[in-house]
Amino acid sequence: MSRTVYPGVPARVDYELTADGRELVPLLNALGDWWEELQRRRQSWAAKSSGSKNLD
Repeated sequence: MSRTVYPGVPARVDYELTADGRELVPLLNALGDWWEELQRRRQSWAAKSSGSKNLD
């Protein structure tokens, strides 16, 4: 992350991803996709068990 401060009133600060930060975008997108799929699976499991206790 790079930070650029501009003098003046009101203060202005811009933030931008560096090249290293941009390399993480695909990884973070994959992690988000995994999380969304996990949530769908959990909902499916909960609907299937409908009241039965999970002993795991």
